[in-house]
Amino acid sequence: MRLVHCSDLHLDARMETALDAARAKERRGELLMTLTGIVEQATAWGAEAILLAGDLFDTARATQRTRKYVGQLIAEHASLRFLYVSGNHDARVSPIFPSGEAPANWTEFSSDGWSTVMLGDGVAVSGTADTGREDIYDTLPQVDNAFHIVMLHGQVTRTGSAARDTVVLSRLKNRGIDYLALGHEHAFRCDKLDRRGVWCYCGCPEGRGFDECGEKGVVLMDTDAEGEERVRFLPLARRTLHRVEVGVDGCLTHGEVRERVREALGAIPEKDMVKVVLVGEVSPECPPATEQLCAELEGQFYAVRVADETRLALRPEDYMNDISLKGEFIRSVMASGCSRAMQERVIACGLRALRGEEAEI
Repeated sequence: MRLVHCSDLHLDARMETALDAARAKERRGELLMTLTGIVEQATAWGAEAILLAGDLFDTARATQRTRKYVGQLIAEHASLRFLYVSGNHDARVSPIFPSGEAPANWTEFSSDGWSTVMLGDGVAVSGTADTGREDIYDTLPQVDNAFHIVMLHGQVTRTGSAARDTVVLSRLKNRGIDYLALGHEHAFRCDKLDRRGVWCYCGCPEGRGFDECGEKGVVLMDTDAEGEERVRFLPLARRTLHRVEVGVDGCLTHGEVRERVREALGAIPEKDMVKVVLVGEVSPECPPATEQLCAELEGQFYAVRVADETRLALRPEDYMNDISLKGEFIRSVMASGCSRAMQERVIACGLRALRGEEAEI
């Protein structure tokens, strides 16, 4: 049997940290389209069910329009089972089905202990939305003669006691689990639980900010397959977020910095989002002009951010015999006893002021 493991869509997330208001609104719409794509792909892959492992919505502010869209999408795909365990972001979200009557293909695991549903004769899915109960691991249902999937939402820890939004792996070992479907982490991770089963984060289907870079998608899990074919991560994000470090050592002009950046970004599709991080040592005479660089890259990608993590190449001997105001200033700062980081900040600020530019603190 094939199943799709999906989590952390965070529908109706604001997404205004990395985007302006107009693009953030567009991306919120794209998240809904991604959910639609997941459902359609699940059907195309011949999946029997979608495992929604929490944080379907971002906050209690999820709009009625979004909830209605999700409810209709589920109801329109009656041949596909949806099994859902809520996450920490789903708390206090109004019901997906305003009438209170969920369609027959929808199962929501409650916070009142475990429940188990059968998918056909050979696959059982157990889940609960409450990982904080003291007896939660001791009361996990035992399933005989079936492939056993367990759904939970929380941060994995190797050992410890039951706690809210935490999944203690040692308490789940040797409990007859074949596949532990997890939500909460936004990157794909899969590892052995014990000799029998694995635990897996499918990650989020779409990156929302530059802390969620790289390929995003879902997991296609085949209970009849063996080895690596059983769990396959399948990228399907509409837009990928990239964090690209660009070394600018030795650059003496803004044009040289710009060319290195353009070369580093050459293979990235225009539809994606990019954060350029400038690294290396630069001359105090040529600090990176991040705002100008960002403006020059605008329009080449869906969204661009530029961050300056360079260090100033400060060599005392270069200013030993410099009798100018600049030389005296740099020597004074380097002899001040301040930390290297503080010296760099003060010198960069002072040189901007000496050039007649706005002194950024």
